[in-house]
Amino acid sequence: MQTVRAEIGFTKNLGNFQNVKVSVGLEDYVRQGETFDSAYERIFSKIEDKLAEKVAQAVRDLEGA
Repeated sequence: MQTVRAEIGFTKNLGNFQNVKVSVGLEDYVRQGETFDSAYERIFSKIEDKLAEKVAQAVRDLEGA
Protein backbone atom coordinates (compact mmCIF):
# COMPACT_ATOMS: atom_id res chain seq x y z
CA MET A 1 0.00 0.00 0.00
CA GLN A 2 1.40 3.41 -0.97
CA THR A 3 1.68 6.16 1.64
CA VAL A 4 1.91 9.91 1.30
CA ARG A 5 3.36 12.31 3.85
CA ALA A 6 3.47 16.09 4.06
CA GLU A 7 4.82 18.50 6.63
CA ILE A 8 4.72 22.28 6.86
CA GLY A 9 6.10 24.74 9.36
CA PHE A 10 5.85 28.44 10.11
CA THR A 11 7.86 30.79 12.31
CA LYS A 12 6.13 33.97 13.47
CA ASN A 13 8.11 36.90 14.84
CA LEU A 14 6.35 38.22 17.92
CA GLY A 15 8.68 41.18 18.39
CA ASN A 16 11.03 41.84 21.31
CA PHE A 17 13.30 39.03 20.07
CA GLN A 18 10.53 36.44 20.53
CA ASN A 19 9.45 33.91 17.92
CA VAL A 20 7.02 31.05 17.88
CA LYS A 21 7.58 28.10 15.54
CA VAL A 22 4.83 25.61 14.75
CA SER A 23 5.12 22.52 12.54
CA VAL A 24 2.36 20.15 11.48
CA GLY A 25 2.65 16.90 9.55
CA LEU A 26 0.45 14.06 8.43
CA GLU A 27 0.96 10.65 6.87
CA ASP A 28 -1.85 8.70 5.25
CA TYR A 29 -2.47 6.02 2.68
CA VAL A 30 -3.32 6.68 -0.94
CA ARG A 31 -6.93 5.58 -1.08
CA GLN A 32 -8.47 3.32 -3.68
CA GLY A 33 -9.12 5.23 -6.90
CA GLU A 34 -6.93 8.13 -5.75
CA THR A 35 -3.66 9.21 -7.34
CA PHE A 36 -0.59 10.07 -5.29
CA ASP A 37 -0.94 13.72 -6.30
CA SER A 38 -4.57 13.94 -5.25
CA ALA A 39 -3.76 12.20 -1.95
CA TYR A 40 -0.96 14.70 -1.36
CA GLU A 41 -3.28 17.63 -2.07
CA ARG A 42 -5.88 16.15 0.29
CA ILE A 43 -3.52 15.86 3.24
CA PHE A 44 -1.67 19.11 2.50
CA SER A 45 -4.95 21.00 2.59
CA LYS A 46 -5.67 19.52 6.03
CA ILE A 47 -2.30 20.44 7.47
CA GLU A 48 -2.44 23.98 6.05
CA ASP A 49 -5.70 24.56 7.91
CA LYS A 50 -4.33 22.97 11.09
CA LEU A 51 -1.12 25.01 10.90
CA ALA A 52 -3.02 28.31 10.74
CA GLU A 53 -5.15 27.22 13.70
CA LYS A 54 -2.14 26.18 15.79
CA VAL A 55 -0.12 29.33 15.03
CA ALA A 56 -3.06 31.50 16.11
CA GLN A 57 -3.49 29.42 19.26
CA ALA A 58 0.23 29.65 20.14
CA VAL A 59 0.21 33.43 19.66
CA ARG A 60 -2.88 33.78 21.87
CA ASP A 61 -1.31 31.55 24.55
CA LEU A 62 1.94 33.54 24.54
CA GLU A 63 0.19 36.90 24.65
CA GLY A 64 -1.82 35.73 27.66
CA ALA A 65 1.28 34.51 29.52
